Amino acid sequence: MNITNKTLWRMISLVKLKSEKNHIRYVAIRTLGKFGNMKDYERLLNLVHNENLELLNSICYSIKEIIDRENNDENIKKMQEIYLEKFETMKGLRPKIIMIEMSRSFDIQFREQMWVRLLRDSKNDLKYTIISVLKDVKDLKVLDEVLNSAETTDSLLRRIALETWYSGLMKYDVETIIDYIADKLHFLIRATYELQTDGKLLKQSLSYSDKNAITSPKAYPDFMIRYMTELLGLWDYDPDAYRTLHSIMVPSYFTFENDEGKERPYIIL
Repeated sequence: MNITNKTLWRMISLVKLKSEKNHIRYVAIRTLGKFGNMKDYERLLNLVHNENLELLNSICYSIKEIIDRENNDENIKKMQEIYLEKFETMKGLRPKIIMIEMSRSFDIQFREQMWVRLLRDSKNDLKYTIISVLKDVKDLKVLDEVLNSAETTDSLLRRIALETWYSGLMKYDVETIIDYIADKLHFLIRATYELQTDGKLLKQSLSYSDKNAITSPKAYPDFMIRYMTELLGLWDYDPDAYRTLHSIMVPSYFTFENDEGKERPYIIL
């Protein structure tokens, strides 16, 4: 489509955007996604407060189209500045979730800078969305913040946090991050079980870990002990990995003394 036709469709869409009929507004929003410019990007951001879910989804998709189409670094930086300004004034859970989803089109450095600080103080619904847009993160400090969110009884939040943390570790050769993993082996065991992975990262981590630096033992329920035992049978024989795993995983009926010297079961789940 030539530039004259694109300009014409954009102008028609700007008129239709003022319609009171949602189906007309929907078409206008989608057309602006295809042909819109920086001004339309900001115009669509101003519509994120719209309570109609179908329109919100179309706004999100169209904004991402405009961002993805932009190849000028200065314009992308300007888009990020506009985005930050709009987000700071955003109120309500749904608009914030939509805004966070939109940020997928920005590079990982911008998303890390934007969302890690918010992750610490957010409630679970917002945390879930933030972590989901950080799935390609690799920075270990950011992965630590993500891992902190796995300490929850919310099963969906725990899973997305473990998935993001685990996928970040998989971007490394295990030898380069073994010191980082050594005191987090229990999280790696939990991720291996909950994500039903092949356990290769866990095996390598157990094998390469400095035995003097590994985490202290914790107790596990029988079903997790059985799962790990079955997993051992799928690995190549590796005495170091076996010994390390058995030294940190003990059955839940074992007891330990707490800080007050009282004996009690030590169970993680």
